[in-house]
Amino acid sequence: MKYLWECIVQGVDLCTYDVDYACTNHAAFVRNQIVRLYLRIRIHHFVRIRNRELKEYGQYRAVKATKQNRKAKKIMHE
Repeated sequence: MKYLWECIVQGVDLCTYDVDYACTNHAAFVRNQIVRLYLRIRIHHFVRIRNRELKEYGQYRAVKATKQNRKAKKIMHE
């Protein structure tokens, strides 16, 4: 997340997004927290989807391997 945060800070001017607070320090704090929360959610979503894909791929490989093993056993027994 540190690297993503650095990319956002370098690439996006966060001061242009106006957060309605009385104090500029609080507004900057809230802006930073919003961006950090967004980055956390995006990372979580990406990892969750990737884990699901890997799990499905692992199940596919396991089913494929068992089918190959059954064929090999049938040929050996016949």
